[in-house]
Amino acid sequence: MQPTVSPSKPAKSQSVYVSLSVRDGDRLLKPAQVLFDRLIFDHPPHLTSSEVEVTVANGDVVDRRVVAVLPHDPSATEIPIRLLKS
Repeated sequence: MQPTVSPSKPAKSQSVYVSLSVRDGDRLLKPAQVLFDRLIFDHPPHLTSSEVEVTVANGDVVDRRVVAVLPHDPSATEIPIRLLKS
């Protein structure tokens, strides 16, 4: 007897990697994560600016936003931010 339902094979998909970067003055930093209210780094970034530019690139789509850096401990790896209106 043949099965009534034949399992479908998953469609092949092509992965697209997202690139993250933070520009702090002349420095270009690589955060581990970007959330709506914080930047997370593997090591303390020692930010020098009160505003930084966050860039998220997904394939050909690039989004740049300026965020305010909120008060934080200089040795922190989680940096609180607030999105500024563009």
